[in-house]
Amino acid sequence: MSTKYEEAFGDEKSPLNPLNNPVQFDSQDYSQRNVEVQMPTTEPHQATNGALPMYQPEFVSVQGPTMTKVKGVPVNITCPSCHQNVVTVLKKKNGKKMGLAVIGTAAVCWPLAWIPLLVKSLKDDNHVCPSCGMNLGKTIYVQSQAP
Repeated sequence: MSTKYEEAFGDEKSPLNPLNNPVQFDSQDYSQRNVEVQMPTTEPHQATNGALPMYQPEFVSVQGPTMTKVKGVPVNITCPSCHQNVVTVLKKKNGKKMGLAVIGTAAVCWPLAWIPLLVKSLKDDNHVCPSCGMNLGKTIYVQSQAP
Protein backbone atom coordinates (compact mmCIF):
# COMPACT_ATOMS: atom_id res chain seq x y z
CA MET A 1 0.00 0.00 0.00
CA SER A 2 1.81 3.05 -1.16
CA THR A 3 0.51 6.56 -0.77
CA LYS A 4 0.70 9.27 -3.38
CA TYR A 5 3.45 10.95 -1.35
CA GLU A 6 5.60 7.80 -1.43
CA GLU A 7 4.98 7.48 -5.17
CA ALA A 8 6.04 11.08 -5.78
CA PHE A 9 8.98 11.38 -3.36
CA GLY A 10 9.86 7.82 -2.52
CA ASP A 11 10.02 6.16 0.84
CA GLU A 12 11.80 8.31 3.44
CA LYS A 13 13.32 5.24 5.12
CA SER A 14 14.57 3.73 1.89
CA PRO A 15 18.36 3.32 1.60
CA LEU A 16 18.10 4.85 -1.88
CA ASN A 17 16.81 8.12 -0.44
CA PRO A 18 19.59 10.76 -0.86
CA LEU A 19 18.69 12.34 2.49
CA ASN A 20 19.56 9.12 4.32
CA ASN A 21 22.78 8.51 2.38
CA PRO A 22 24.87 11.69 2.26
CA VAL A 23 27.59 11.78 -0.37
CA GLN A 24 31.07 11.06 0.99
CA PHE A 25 33.92 13.19 -0.38
CA ASP A 26 37.61 12.51 -0.27
CA SER A 27 39.57 14.71 2.09
CA GLN A 28 41.96 15.52 -0.77
CA ASP A 29 39.22 17.43 -2.59
CA TYR A 30 38.94 19.94 0.25
CA SER A 31 42.56 20.30 1.24
CA GLN A 32 43.94 23.76 2.03
CA ARG A 33 44.89 25.66 -1.08
CA ASN A 34 47.03 28.76 -1.27
CA VAL A 35 44.92 31.47 -2.79
CA GLU A 36 46.54 34.78 -3.66
CA VAL A 37 44.22 37.75 -3.41
CA GLN A 38 45.13 41.02 -5.08
CA MET A 39 43.74 44.08 -3.35
CA PRO A 40 43.18 47.27 -5.34
CA THR A 41 45.78 49.95 -4.88
CA THR A 42 45.25 53.64 -4.43
CA GLU A 43 47.88 54.48 -7.02
CA PRO A 44 46.74 55.44 -10.53
CA HIS A 45 46.87 52.72 -13.14
CA GLN A 46 49.98 52.93 -15.33
CA ALA A 47 49.59 51.90 -18.92
CA THR A 48 52.04 49.25 -20.14
CA ASN A 49 53.39 51.51 -22.87
CA GLY A 50 54.58 54.14 -20.37
CA ALA A 51 51.74 56.59 -21.03
CA LEU A 52 50.33 58.93 -18.39
CA PRO A 53 48.09 57.53 -15.64
CA MET A 54 44.36 57.24 -16.32
CA TYR A 55 43.52 60.01 -13.85
CA GLN A 56 45.35 62.85 -12.27
CA PRO A 57 43.68 65.13 -9.75
CA GLU A 58 43.92 68.74 -10.81
CA PHE A 59 43.36 71.76 -8.64
CA VAL A 60 42.00 74.76 -10.50
CA SER A 61 42.28 78.21 -8.99
CA VAL A 62 39.94 80.85 -10.31
CA GLN A 63 41.48 84.22 -10.95
CA GLY A 64 39.36 87.31 -11.50
CA PRO A 65 35.63 87.89 -11.13
CA THR A 66 33.22 85.12 -10.12
CA MET A 67 29.44 84.91 -10.20
CA THR A 68 27.51 84.76 -6.93
CA LYS A 69 23.91 83.54 -6.78
CA VAL A 70 21.62 85.84 -4.74
CA LYS A 71 18.12 84.72 -3.83
CA GLY A 72 15.68 86.21 -1.31
CA VAL A 73 17.76 89.30 -0.42
CA PRO A 74 17.52 92.79 -2.04
CA VAL A 75 20.51 93.45 -4.30
CA ASN A 76 22.14 96.63 -5.61
CA ILE A 77 22.33 96.18 -9.42
CA THR A 78 22.06 98.07 -12.69
CA CYS A 79 18.61 97.37 -14.13
CA PRO A 80 18.83 95.81 -17.62
CA SER A 81 15.66 97.65 -18.68
CA CYS A 82 16.07 101.26 -17.46
CA HIS A 83 19.90 101.13 -16.95
CA GLN A 84 19.70 102.79 -13.51
CA ASN A 85 21.62 101.70 -10.44
CA VAL A 86 18.87 100.47 -8.04
CA VAL A 87 18.31 98.22 -5.04
CA THR A 88 15.79 95.55 -6.01
CA VAL A 89 12.47 95.24 -4.20
CA LEU A 90 11.22 91.78 -3.23
CA LYS A 91 7.61 91.01 -4.15
CA LYS A 92 5.91 87.82 -2.94
CA LYS A 93 4.01 85.81 -5.57
CA ASN A 94 2.34 82.43 -5.56
CA GLY A 95 4.60 79.69 -6.91
CA LYS A 96 4.90 75.90 -7.16
CA LYS A 97 5.12 75.35 -3.41
CA MET A 98 1.92 77.30 -2.93
CA GLY A 99 0.09 75.31 -5.59
CA LEU A 100 1.20 71.99 -4.11
CA ALA A 101 0.13 73.10 -0.63
CA VAL A 102 -3.32 74.13 -1.86
CA ILE A 103 -3.80 70.85 -3.74
CA GLY A 104 -2.60 68.81 -0.74
CA THR A 105 -4.88 70.65 1.67
CA ALA A 106 -7.82 70.31 -0.73
CA ALA A 107 -7.23 66.56 -0.97
CA VAL A 108 -7.38 66.21 2.82
CA CYS A 109 -10.09 68.75 3.63
CA TRP A 110 -11.38 70.73 0.66
CA PRO A 111 -13.14 73.55 2.63
CA LEU A 112 -9.74 74.56 4.11
CA ALA A 113 -7.83 74.70 0.78
CA TRP A 114 -7.58 78.53 1.02
CA ILE A 115 -5.42 78.47 4.20
CA PRO A 116 -2.03 77.95 2.42
CA LEU A 117 -2.72 81.19 0.48
CA LEU A 118 -2.15 83.11 3.73
CA VAL A 119 1.26 81.55 4.54
CA LYS A 120 4.04 83.90 3.34
CA SER A 121 6.81 81.29 3.57
CA LEU A 122 5.15 79.28 0.76
CA LYS A 123 5.30 82.23 -1.65
CA ASP A 124 8.24 82.91 -4.00
CA ASP A 125 10.34 86.10 -3.69
CA ASN A 126 10.73 87.90 -7.02
CA HIS A 127 13.22 90.74 -7.54
CA VAL A 128 11.56 93.81 -9.07
CA CYS A 129 13.16 97.06 -10.23
CA PRO A 130 11.64 99.94 -8.18
CA SER A 131 12.27 102.42 -11.01
CA CYS A 132 10.62 100.76 -13.99
CA GLY A 133 8.77 97.85 -12.33
CA MET A 134 10.46 95.14 -14.42
CA ASN A 135 10.40 91.62 -12.94
CA LEU A 136 14.08 90.53 -12.67
CA GLY A 137 13.34 86.95 -11.56
CA LYS A 138 13.69 84.82 -8.43
CA THR A 139 17.48 84.58 -8.57
CA ILE A 140 20.04 87.23 -9.53
CA TYR A 141 23.68 86.49 -10.34
CA VAL A 142 26.03 89.18 -9.11
CA GLN A 143 29.62 89.47 -10.31
CA SER A 144 32.11 89.63 -7.43
CA GLN A 145 35.90 89.89 -7.30
CA ALA A 146 37.89 86.93 -6.01
CA PRO A 147 40.59 87.76 -3.42
